[in-house]
Amino acid sequence: MKTLIELREISFFALLLAIISVVLATICAKGNKKSGKMPPEVAGSWPVIGHLHLLGGRNQLLHKTLGGMADKYGSIFSIRLGIHPTIVVSDWEIVKECFTANDRVFPHVRNS
Repeated sequence: MKTLIELREISFFALLLAIISVVLATICAKGNKKSGKMPPEVAGSWPVIGHLHLLGGRNQLLHKTLGGMADKYGSIFSIRLGIHPTIVVSDWEIVKECFTANDRVFPHVRNS
């Protein structure tokens, strides 16, 4: 009888630990999101390769494929190249604004 009570206590604490872990993971995941607005993302992203399957394998050139996406999603949208999020801009006025007024938002862009 004593072992049955011990097993129930262990099961209860294991369940309680699992619930606390899920709650903490959810809170941390919500806290890691950036508060800024992101451009719309193209639908159909796969877990590891992202949108690469949409860009290759057709008889259409890359700039034509991206142009078609721009017609559907607007002049600025995001895709995933593998696991890396990428912003596609197809309007020169928006590009000018990105590299003049908002150049601090894009710290990874190198001038070469």
